[in-house]
Amino acid sequence: TGPVVLLLSFSTRLDLGFQTPWYLLSLVSVGYVPWIVVALGFAWLAVAAQLTTLAVGRYAPYAETRHRRPGRPLGFLSGRGTGEQRDALEG
Repeated sequence: TGPVVLLLSFSTRLDLGFQTPWYLLSLVSVGYVPWIVVALGFAWLAVAAQLTTLAVGRYAPYAETRHRRPGRPLGFLSGRGTGEQRDALEG
């Protein structure tokens, strides 16, 4: 929620509306905000997204080997597909 609060703060305080992202981009382009801050901000967003995904529990582990059907090595080259694909196509 941090970046959203930043956007809303600039938007309401300076009465920018939908021009807020362009204003922030112009602050970076003229050098008022260093590029390293932007890079660290993107890294922070990536870490926050990963932690949110973990907290919500949306990461799904791979199926255990006993539940997966074995596939043929390079079987996708034959064009017939795996058994799961055939089962899905047959109904």
